[in-house]
Amino acid sequence: MIISARGNADSLVCLAVLSTLYFLRQKEWITAAFIHGFAAIHLRIYPIIFLPSIFLHFINLNTVTGFQDFVKKCVLNIKGFVYIFIALTSFAITVGICYWFYGYKGLFESLLYHFSRYDIRHNFSPYFYPLYLNANDPEMLKLIGFGAFIPQAVAVIAFSFKYSQDLEFCWFLTTFAFVTVNKVSTSQYFIWYLIYVPLISNSLNINNRKALQLLAGWFIGQGIWLGFAYLFEFRGWNTLVFIWLSSLLFVAINFWIIISLIQRYQPSHLNKNKENVKKLK
Repeated sequence: MIISARGNADSLVCLAVLSTLYFLRQKEWITAAFIHGFAAIHLRIYPIIFLPSIFLHFINLNTVTGFQDFVKKCVLNIKGFVYIFIALTSFAITVGICYWFYGYKGLFESLLYHFSRYDIRHNFSPYFYPLYLNANDPEMLKLIGFGAFIPQAVAVIAFSFKYSQDLEFCWFLTTFAFVTVNKVSTSQYFIWYLIYVPLISNSLNINNRKALQLLAGWFIGQGIWLGFAYLFEFRGWNTLVFIWLSSLLFVAINFWIIISLIQRYQPSHLNKNKENVKKLK
């Protein structure tokens, strides 16, 4: 709510994403697909990164016996194809409606702008400084933008294949990594992955000490960055290099958190089995 008070509607985006997840868990996947496209992707383009994990979720990779079996199940994954079709079609309909009312300007400001956006102002992304230094070189800006897309694509694909049967944990990792290596990253984006923390807590075998270490590292990384940003913005000191180094440190901290949580991940059904064993004893 505090983040949304600064002028954006990310709480509504998070509501749409969580609603999509809820209806998927309720086996009402058509409703989920409609909300996914009509609301989530329309409000923010980033929820489109969840489509691969949903497609693979319908396959259930745990039952795949080999590459040929995987290809066969992909081809026969009618539910997955229909889900993607409904989501993208409902998204296209909302885009068409908005275009009808607001024309090309509305289309550009809400959607197309993100594909050509190059933010040279300091933000948590380490890409800001290379973009700043090459602000007058369009070709280099395109190259940096493409370079930023590669680790995002790798993260989306890798986590989708590995954790598609646990959508909560999959979407948390996917969003966390996506935001971390995005070419623009601000505090409002953090809520995109923080919404999953209560949902994945039961799937993590982590003690309070380690949890506090991860949380402290996350806040310390931001604090260091904000300290140099304060000196730059309010004191007029030339600390851009230190802000950039702080951005690199924050990226390292985020991936340390991701790796630590992956190492302590236990599927929820294993935790339930442990609880049942304790009850029997």
